[in-house]
Order: sequence, then C-alpha cells, then structure tokens
Amino acid sequence: MADTHHLFDQFTAHPDMVELPGHSGEGTAWCPWHEDRTGGNPSMGINVNKLIVKCFVCGNGGTVELAKAWDISLDSDAKPRERAILRTHNYNNPDGTLRSQAVKFTDGSWIQRRPDPDNPDRWLWDMKGTQPVLYRLDELRPANQEEWVYIVEGERDVDRLRDLGLVSTTNPMGAGKWRAYFTKEFKGRKVAIIPDNDKPGFDHAAKIAASVHGIAETVKVLTLTGVPDK
Repeated sequence: MADTHHLFDQFTAHPDMVELPGHSGEGTAWCPWHEDRTGGNPSMGINVNKLIVKCFVCGNGGTVELAKAWDISLDSDAKPRERAILRTHNYNNPDGTLRSQAVKFTDGSWIQRRPDPDNPDRWLWDMKGTQPVLYRLDELRPANQEEWVYIVEGERDVDRLRDLGLVSTTNPMGAGKWRAYFTKEFKGRKVAIIPDNDKPGFDHAAKIAASVHGIAETVKVLTLTGVPDK
C-alpha cells in the first residue's frame, strides 16, 4: 500500500489537477465522480496538509477512492508522474510589468503563479491578493479603437492571432472564468468572439457576448465551419 503522502504527490501531478495547493494546502481538481467539467469550475478539494480529498458538490471523496478513480497505483514503489513545464504565458499589468503567469505542464495540467515580491527570482504558486487581468492587456488598451478585438479561449490562440497582426485577448483559466470587470476594457470597441468548438466553449462565448453587449460598439460571435471538436 502506498504511503499517503506519496499518493498526494501523485494527486497533485495528475492532469485533472487545476490549481496546485497554496499556503493553505488546499488545491482544486476536476471531480471524477460526477459531470464536473460541464459547470466550468473544478469542485474537488485536495488538501495536502490535512490529507483530505472531497468533492464539495457531490460529496464523494477519500484517498484510496480517488487513487482508484484516477488509476493511480497503490504500490508504495510507484513513481509520481512527471510534471515538467511545457510553456508559460505572461499576464502583464497595463504598464507592461509582469503580474502573473499561466503555466502548462507536460501532463496537460495548468496552474497560475505570480512573482514573489520578496524574492524577485522566485514564484508563488497561487493568486492570493492578485486580481486576474486579461491576457495581453498592455497591448489591448493602447490598440487603435477602430480595430476589431478578437476574444478567443486560450493564450496560444491569442498569440496566433497576434502573429497575424490582429488585436486579441482571452481571460485566464479558460471557459467559465470570465469576470464582470473585464467588460470595461471593450467600451466602444468592435468585438468578435471565437468560441472553442464544444459546448463549454459556446456557453463561454455566449456569456462574454452578454457581458460586453451594450458596452462594446459591436459584438459578433463567429461560428467557424469545418473544424474538429474542441
């Protein structure tokens, strides 16, 4: 039987882990026992200090139960999954200084981190006290008001549109994470929203469109044809 602490090391390296535990020890992940992803917000809490696993929606939990659900070996000699960084995306303040960073790992998981104000060369792996901002906000604000702004789902898509010379942005942490205060950035602008080709993507696009309607000069949701799911 695996050591409990060793199992929690594997839990935090699992692709369904969304936010790694911060100072409180509490992280969040997609629950494997109900249709968690449809709501856009991970509901399972994983506390590495108290060694507790519990979903706050369906109520299921348990260390051994989660290991079985995620197909993690209970063998004490099992090695945790590798969790190397694949790429990062900087979220800047309006003046161009670094505010936070979205990190994607080779196992497909994501986490947000921020610079440690007391140690410039180190990171804090949480967003405590840091209000999220739109991706490439420092480029969005000074952009020509006559140019279309493309809102997509994901930083890499923003970068692709930027390489084409288009003004683009996205919100951090994916579908379902749009914040009402983002809306003011689109006042008087022409906005085109390109959703991911799945239900969460379409729902996310509809939420953004409703949010900026009446604030932006024009709002359009673009439905692309001939593209694969997601």
